[in-house]
Formats: sequence, structure tokens, C-alpha cells
Amino acid sequence: MPPTPRSQKTSACALNGTDIRTLRAGLLARADRGELHYPGRPDTPLTKLLLIYEATGAFFGPDWAGLADFLAADDSGEGQAKSLLTPLVGQDVVNDATQVFCLDYLLPVRDYREYAAHLASSRRIAPDMQAGPEALATMAACLGQQAPIPNPQHPLRVSGPTLLIANALHDPATGYNWAVSTAQQLGRAGRLFTYEGWGHRIYDHGQCAVNGIDRYLISLELPAPGTRCPAIPPTQSKISTYRPLPGPVPGLPGWVRS
Repeated sequence: MPPTPRSQKTSACALNGTDIRTLRAGLLARADRGELHYPGRPDTPLTKLLLIYEATGAFFGPDWAGLADFLAADDSGEGQAKSLLTPLVGQDVVNDATQVFCLDYLLPVRDYREYAAHLASSRRIAPDMQAGPEALATMAACLGQQAPIPNPQHPLRVSGPTLLIANALHDPATGYNWAVSTAQQLGRAGRLFTYEGWGHRIYDHGQCAVNGIDRYLISLELPAPGTRCPAIPPTQSKISTYRPLPGPVPGLPGWVRS
């Protein structure tokens, strides 16, 4: 049997020694039954989907300690813990860059039955996370997009300076396999630059990553082929927050309808 998944190795972690997978499964079930609320906010329900968003938000930084605090407070129903998502101010019209996906992908969902089938497939593929927030948000944002789309996917064809493709090995949004595929398509027109850690961006994760990107942006100096920067523990790198959805998020702490 594989080893039981455990929390962070430091005793300062709120979930040190806890079986994370069991805890998370229990919280998701309780959220699905409407039994959870945001820590310290008894009037703000924490739905199953928002609980998934909170975990994804923590992975972007990553902010594992913040996620542990949030899950521990939510499990006990005591104390307070901040949301790992960037608070949003609600409004009826939002200038949202997510709409650019609707020009690149056709993501039709005809009815709820088809949507539920996608969710069921997602749960089978990823039983711990159950759903990808970015995929759900993009799908919802692009409902009604007419075919043909303006910029459909196609093999990459580029000209000009060699492109630098920088990606974390454990990226929660743009998987490393995407970066590898892009580099393979570009061939001599691209150079893969790998950060062996976690998070959605790599620039602020250690001097290796910063220096490599700075040299490229300032003088188009490329890192050597196969360059890999060592992982930096989250406590030593900048932790960022995450905006998970296009537009306002009803129910999220900080959300106010204007």
C-alpha cells in the first residue's frame, strides 16, 4: 500500500501529523451537505465548490501553511482563518481577461446533464480535487460562444527571437506537460526553463529563476538547454493570492453587490 498522505513536515503546521486526504474528504462531504461556513463567518456558507477553490488558491502561491490553518479552523468550527482567495468586489459588469479563452476554445455545454457528466468524469480522474476551478470558470464564461471560434488551436509557428518557456514542475494551472509540449512544437524557436518547485509562476521563487528571466527580458540571453532551478520552500518565496473566477463570486468573504 502507498504511504498515508501526511501534512507538512513542520510541527508549526496546523495539520501536522494529520491524514490530509481523509480530512479533506470529510470536509467536502460536510460542505456538500451545507454544514460548513467560512471560519469566523457563521453567516457565510462554504460550499463544496468554494472549498475546492480555496485549495486551488493555496496551491498557486503556494501557501500550504495558510491552507492548513483554513482547513483546521473549518474542521473544528472554531477560530478564524482568512480566505486563500483574493476578495472581490461584486459588480454587474466586469472587465475580465478570461474572455480571451472564448476566442481560443469552443467549450459548449448543452444542458445540465452534459455538465454533470463532465463533473463525474473529473471526479474519476482527480478524486482528491474533484474539479478544476479554472476549467469550470472558463466553461461558464464561454457559454453561448458561436462556432467557428476566431483563434482555434493549431500547431505553433513563430518567427523572431527564441521564446523562453518558463514553468514550474508542479504548476496547479498550466501543467508542466503543457510547457514541454510547447517547447517540442517550437523546436529551435523555444527554450524550456524549469523551476523544480510549486506554484503558478516562477519569477519570484529564488534567484535562479529571477536571474534567468531577467537576463532574457533585458538582453535576450537564454539559459543553457535543460536548465532547472531548485525548489524554494514557500516560506522563503513570495506567496501570492489567487482570483479563481471571472467576475464577482457571491458568497466569498469581501463580496458586495454594487
